[in-house]
Amino acid sequence: AFGAGDAVVLPKGWYGRWDITETIHKVWVVHEHADVAGASVTPVVVPVSSFAPGEMHATIKIFEDAATSVGLTKCSPGVFPVDKSLVTESFHVLEGEFSLTNADGSVRQCKAGDTVVLPLGWSGQWDIARTLKMVWVETAPAGSSSGFGTSISVSPSSTPTPARLSTITNYPIVKEVCPSTLICVKVPLELLMLDKLMFKDRREKADRGNPRDFTRELVAIGGTSVGSWSCTKGGWDSPTPRTSTETFYVLDGAGYVTDPDGIRHSFGSGDVVVLPKGWYGRWGIIKPIHKVWVLHEHANEVGVRATPIVIPVSRFAPEEMYASSKIYEDGNTRVGFTKCSAGVFPVDDRPFTESFHVLEGDFTLTNADEGVRRCKAGDTVVLPKGWSGQLDVIRTLTKVWVET
Repeated sequence: AFGAGDAVVLPKGWYGRWDITETIHKVWVVHEHADVAGASVTPVVVPVSSFAPGEMHATIKIFEDAATSVGLTKCSPGVFPVDKSLVTESFHVLEGEFSLTNADGSVRQCKAGDTVVLPLGWSGQWDIARTLKMVWVETAPAGSSSGFGTSISVSPSSTPTPARLSTITNYPIVKEVCPSTLICVKVPLELLMLDKLMFKDRREKADRGNPRDFTRELVAIGGTSVGSWSCTKGGWDSPTPRTSTETFYVLDGAGYVTDPDGIRHSFGSGDVVVLPKGWYGRWGIIKPIHKVWVLHEHANEVGVRATPIVIPVSRFAPEEMYASSKIYEDGNTRVGFTKCSAGVFPVDDRPFTESFHVLEGDFTLTNADEGVRRCKAGDTVVLPKGWSGQLDVIRTLTKVWVET
């Protein structure tokens, strides 16, 4: 039996029966690995409360085979260099506050409730500000026959960075939505912030400055995906025609894109930008930029010009209680602004997926299963095709939307 606060291990090869006596919510780590000869397939249940060491630093191991090791660690404040050349470590933070510094100098701030993954080959530094307690899982790389004792060679040209996965209570982040369980997806502003993004690399074709970009995809439904992106100052050519239409809202910063014929399209904080499928040219980042983006993978549309569009949100200031303005449309993608005053609005079987960023307002979305999402300015929301439910606008809603 297990309950809140327990750590559970179900080894490879276990089978049996599940019984849920009270609605359960868990953070999980799954490790696909080769069979381990002689390993036990008996479940392990350990209450986290049983780990209460008096020492400043302590570790206990609750499970180990040649592929997977699980345990609990307590560590007092301090600075610790780390080299993960042998294993990937995934851990959930039970108590404490700390930062992780990558080899490239970028920093992730972490605290109780966060889940963190340090990939195989990661090296960097831990700075523990408040005593850390965590439950961890170390996993040996696929194909490793001797597990944790094997020396692993890591290519220096590809430096892994830790992924910080915030605990998201009541906010499902999904890759696909099953038609039988169509729900709205809310992405709170805090999940789009810079410290939640993952470092990609320096721009390969950069010829000005040192542009480094950070990104995080949060929702992917069919051909539509939503996420956040940031990039430092610099410039680079983008000579390959786009394979998708991108719409983004600039949270902060300034930059421009330049068409092959030399026409520049500048944008900054508060602007909405559409880069149609087929566009190519050049990017320039004048001030480190941070944006929320929507990508739409779709078929080619005959006769559509691949010209970028830049529209300041400030241009949309209607006096009416309800107003909508379309700024872009082809046969696959529509982009616009909407203002909607307080009221209750039923929605039945949406004919398309709508992704929108909330500029102003406060509202709730009720799914067909009666699950409710409370949303506010700064949130990003995805309503999948086929969604039915109810919109309750509490304070006048203004949004920039993309229909795909």
